[in-house]
Amino acid sequence: METELGSIVAGSLQEPALLWMQVTTAMNATVKQLTRFAIGDGNGAFGEGTILHERITSFIPSEITAFDNARQMDPAQFNVAVSLLVPFHELVMCLALLVLALSWIFYRIRLQSLSDLSSASLFLISSILVNVAINASLVMVADRFGTKLAWAVPFLATVTCVLLFQKGYRPTS
Repeated sequence: METELGSIVAGSLQEPALLWMQVTTAMNATVKQLTRFAIGDGNGAFGEGTILHERITSFIPSEITAFDNARQMDPAQFNVAVSLLVPFHELVMCLALLVLALSWIFYRIRLQSLSDLSSASLFLISSILVNVAINASLVMVADRFGTKLAWAVPFLATVTCVLLFQKGYRPTS
C-alpha cells in the first residue's frame, strides 16, 4: 500500500498539469483561510452553519448524529468569554495594521535594506502565511487553525514601534 501511495504522489508531482492544479488549489485554500476566519472561530461548538459541521455532513454523514451528541458540541463546555473578546481583538488588529501602515508610509522602510525592522517584518509575515498555507492546504480540519498566529500582527506592530523609537528613526523627506 505504501509503495502504491508513494508512486501516486510522485506521479502527481511530476505531471505538470496535476502539479499546477495542486498549487492553484493550495493557493485558493490559503486565501480563503486568510479571509474567512477570525479570532473565536472554532473556539466554540461546531454546530450547524460552521464549516466543520458542513464538512462532516458532506463527507461522513453517517457520523453526524454522533458528532452532534459529542461533548465538544455542548456550548456549556466552552468559555463564553471568548465571544466577548472578539470586538477587542478586532480593535487591536485594526490598530496594529494602522500602526504598521503608518510606520511604513512615514518612515519609508525599504525591505531591500533588510534592517532589523524589515527582518522582523518578513519573519512575522512569512510565519503567518506559512501557518495559514499549511493549515489551509494540508490540514483543513477545523476553523480554528486559520487563526493560530493572529497574535503575530499586533506583535509585529509592537516590534515596529519599539525598533522605530529605539533606533531613533526619523521620517525621511
